[in-house]
Amino acid sequence: MISVDKNYDDPPGVLKDIQDKLKDNPLTEYSLDKALHTFWTEKNKKAIKEALSAIYHNKCAYCECNPNVGAYTEIEHYRPKKGGYYWLAFEWSNLLLSCTKCNKLKSYKFPLKDGGNPLKKLPDSSDWKATSEPLLSEQPLLLNPEVTHENKNAYYNNEKIGPITKHLKFNKNGKVKDLSDEGKKTIELLRLNQRPELVIARRKVIKAYLKRLTEYIQDYDNSNNVNKLRDRVYHLINDVKEDAHNPEKEYLQLRRQIFNHPDDFFKKEFEDNHHVHTYELVKQCIHEIKTSRKSIRH
Repeated sequence: MISVDKNYDDPPGVLKDIQDKLKDNPLTEYSLDKALHTFWTEKNKKAIKEALSAIYHNKCAYCECNPNVGAYTEIEHYRPKKGGYYWLAFEWSNLLLSCTKCNKLKSYKFPLKDGGNPLKKLPDSSDWKATSEPLLSEQPLLLNPEVTHENKNAYYNNEKIGPITKHLKFNKNGKVKDLSDEGKKTIELLRLNQRPELVIARRKVIKAYLKRLTEYIQDYDNSNNVNKLRDRVYHLINDVKEDAHNPEKEYLQLRRQIFNHPDDFFKKEFEDNHHVHTYELVKQCIHEIKTSRKSIRH
């Protein structure tokens, strides 16, 4: 999961039209099916999905897989439209892009913290955005990749909800570790560690970088050319950085963790090859790349 900055005040044109038409006939729990039949047409869904796909770069909001890994993508209602939140059926901030597997696993589930405040009455329409105080006060356990974005600056009980790194951490084996109640429930609900295709795909990302690093270390054993090793490691780390900032790449949060916390992924390779002292090269390269303002790509 990677935080996404979606402009809640700029919904797609078709969604604006639907919202305008509903002003005269506000949704009720009983009129939802009729409204969905009227407005949730294939044409409208296509336009909304295209807008979401552009924001999410055609990746699942929850697991970050591409359609080839996680099947097709669908429009996901973060708060379920038929799970008590009928009034958010056409709310832009409530719509995410999800792969079919995450969408099916999540279904109409929407768990809240024990200390949360479930809504007892319909809030004013000005409070329908996902970052509004009434909705945040529910304290959802399912992480929202939009609410956790730093630009949303979302708080509850004086505690900032984001970033994602407060809740999830990737392990070298491709699995995700929870760091909070929200992280734990998100992993459980979406089975982020029980879906082999996801774990294998994340592991491949890690192994691709490690394979290069291992080759460089083995070459250093033969040549003892520390300058060559440093140059190759430098370019490897820069590639990790560029991948981590390329929104088209899958598993951006994992890639960013590799760059920001190299010990979790790289250090053991040096230890296993009895080159602990040369591991300082990695940290030095990361420091130089972080502080450099110019690209080193050739």
